[in-house]
Amino acid sequence: MRLCGSERHRGDRRPNIRVDLLNPKNVHFFCFAESWGIHMRNRRSLFAASRGKIIGLLPSFVELCGIAVVALSLFVSHARSEPAGEYGAEVSPQGIAVNPRTGKVYEVDSRGTTISVLDPLRRSVKTIKVGNNPEAVALNPVTNRIYVANTGDHTISVIDGVTDKVRETLDVGNYPYIMAVNSAADKIYVVNTYSDAVTVIDGLTNSMTGLHPHIGADAEAFDAAGDNLYLESYEDLHIIMIKGKNGSIIAIPTGIHSWGLAVNSASGKAYVAKIGNAEVAVLDGTNPRPHNIVTGNLPCAIAVNPKTNRIYVANYGSQTVTVIDGASSKTTATVKTGESPVEIAVNSKTDRIYVANLHSNDVTVIDGKSNAVLANISVGYAPYAIAVDSTTDQAYVATLGSRIPTAINGSTLKVTFPQEEYIQKTSP
Repeated sequence: MRLCGSERHRGDRRPNIRVDLLNPKNVHFFCFAESWGIHMRNRRSLFAASRGKIIGLLPSFVELCGIAVVALSLFVSHARSEPAGEYGAEVSPQGIAVNPRTGKVYEVDSRGTTISVLDPLRRSVKTIKVGNNPEAVALNPVTNRIYVANTGDHTISVIDGVTDKVRETLDVGNYPYIMAVNSAADKIYVVNTYSDAVTVIDGLTNSMTGLHPHIGADAEAFDAAGDNLYLESYEDLHIIMIKGKNGSIIAIPTGIHSWGLAVNSASGKAYVAKIGNAEVAVLDGTNPRPHNIVTGNLPCAIAVNPKTNRIYVANYGSQTVTVIDGASSKTTATVKTGESPVEIAVNSKTDRIYVANLHSNDVTVIDGKSNAVLANISVGYAPYAIAVDSTTDQAYVATLGSRIPTAINGSTLKVTFPQEEYIQKTSP
């Protein structure tokens, strides 16, 4: 999700993607030349970065397959009315979250200083002032606290879920990007993506400590049942597993160019999308070496249904979802989606899967029993993140065309908020 910076830090060598508004079906890729050892001219000055200095535009999608372009690192223009490319917005798969305790939905405005709060019962939306460039939101439903990562000023905003007011602002260091929450222990793990650091916040006192010297990540996932934290870095050869019981650190070899991480707490297995190899690595605590499963091109997002032990992988390059049986670690189906699937979520109660398709401006809904596509639902311009409320059977979608969450009724497969006329107006 981050831009290639003007500083050389761990992770700066990961390429980034931007949507070309002159032709939204084209995706352009940037890299940090000093890290890659590449020197080229900017072929389009309109793709200047809003942060840092970008020195080159890689020429084609195909040429980048060899270096495993990460499809989740979306650098996209946020509004059609603005000059394409003069400014950009980074997006995160944690751009939206739903609180199962209250039913409220929180969506970031990564180009501004606010988050939107949708109250589905009242059908109302309000905004909360947070830090600069809020990029990710996570929550602890036990304590009813919401945490917002503000990449622009290196802070975390702590919000009271009852009053919807900021209780405290924490300076967590350079570029907080992704968060994982241990609800039982009331700890929040914050990845500082431009540095070898993971900040741990004590939810009770809001005090902060470093997780471990020289351990950083681009993605993370917490296994509540096993009390294990998984850390993934695009460039590293290993996935780091930190055991919560004794703090021991285990490095599991997976190879470089991995992106997309999910844990099945019911089985204790973790799944890692390896975009460079078009496969998913299965990490089993009983086996020190992972088992690899072939997927479609550029697998970039993973979701798990712990009840059915099915794993769903969104393949950005193939425009498909790979369905994996968790017991046998074998592929059982390949399901066609819309254009450029970038994020995926599961409602384990209804056994339905929701896929955000960036370039077709819709969400594909898959029936988990039959693997049939139930609908492709228009949700507005460039959907990039999804959160599911299994209690109310609603799926909420964050799009680049609106700061208001789009709600999909899981039973009727219709958009219930905002109105369809509004959705159409925000589409290009």
